[in-house]
Amino acid sequence: MHTLDSSMKVKDVMLTSSKAWDIVKINGIFDGSTVRHIINTPLLASVRNDKLVWKLEHDGNYSVRSAYKYCINNTNSNNISGIAGNWNLIWQAKTPPKVKNLLWRIGRNVLPTRARLNSRGVQCPLHCDVCNDSEENSAHVLFLCPRSIDCWQRVNLWDQISAGLNINNNISDNLFSILQRLDKEEQELFGVMVWSIWKRRNNQVWDNITDSNRTQLRRHVGNPQSVPQQVNWEKPSHGRYKCNIDASFSPMSNKVCIGMCIRDTNGCFVAARTEWMEPILDVDIGEAMGLLRALNWMNEIQLTNVDLEMDCKRVVDNLYSSRTYRSDLGDILSDCRTILTTSLVNSHVKFIRRQANEAAHRLARVATSLASFRNFIDLPTCITDVILNEMR
Repeated sequence: MHTLDSSMKVKDVMLTSSKAWDIVKINGIFDGSTVRHIINTPLLASVRNDKLVWKLEHDGNYSVRSAYKYCINNTNSNNISGIAGNWNLIWQAKTPPKVKNLLWRIGRNVLPTRARLNSRGVQCPLHCDVCNDSEENSAHVLFLCPRSIDCWQRVNLWDQISAGLNINNNISDNLFSILQRLDKEEQELFGVMVWSIWKRRNNQVWDNITDSNRTQLRRHVGNPQSVPQQVNWEKPSHGRYKCNIDASFSPMSNKVCIGMCIRDTNGCFVAARTEWMEPILDVDIGEAMGLLRALNWMNEIQLTNVDLEMDCKRVVDNLYSSRTYRSDLGDILSDCRTILTTSLVNSHVKFIRRQANEAAHRLARVATSLASFRNFIDLPTCITDVILNEMR
């Protein structure tokens, strides 16, 4: 049994042989809640120096704007400013007013779900009319109902949504947590899908009309402002290879899972790799770690003429940005730049739409269930149809 010494430093609860927490020592000193907080604090190899980081900005640099917003959003007033969250993510999105209004109601926790109505004294059934199972609260009807989960998976947003959801938080906190994990186009798609899911719920409750998922997806496609352009995967130019990268986030297993797939000039499968890391990370940091792992892999197998593609625009933009980053993201991207400017000078990183990154996306999802890292020399069955379709 270890004791807590007032002179102890953070390094004293880390292993001396590697950059990792000393779980045995931590468990012997702290209570269970504190232990969970400590081991869920990532120790990234790219972060070599201690520094002050402003968590309210992606680059880690202090800004008066973010400090002002924080102060406004954390006042005790009863108006909209009294609810913490980046409301501009809603108001500045290119979505119809009806979508913004619905997101505003969700953020204010005034969506008239059955649980909400019961809490206000309205006598009505509590169960979800769509799945006939759980209590119908905002989190369930929008995100956790099996029908809703299926829709989010179909538009490839479920990984970000599940990473942003915390069942112990209120719906407002969950809403802004999810929005902050999405890029601009995904935020707009998210808003329209939320509206479509709520529309399906109302059709079921008030008109006894059961919308199929196809109907619901067709309804959201009716708003051209919010639908990303469909883009197909393209073969690399002659003499080059292409490596697609994606990260998947699993709150249940507390992991970030990474999928990588290499193809040649003809679109033929060359190799694939899956990895995972603990604990779960913010989306941008997890995606950046995926890029760094892919660059290291290219180095290991001595593949130099590579076009690397990923569907996280913020990471790609920041990689080629001249801004100074104090955050963990900046340290990871600095390591990526070092590899690109020394070992992989004929390689580059490009942003693509999620629809063109399906092979890596599937591999990342499979990695969740694998006990160890896997290298694939033969074509994995989980991406066979994707590879064959994209070779045409």
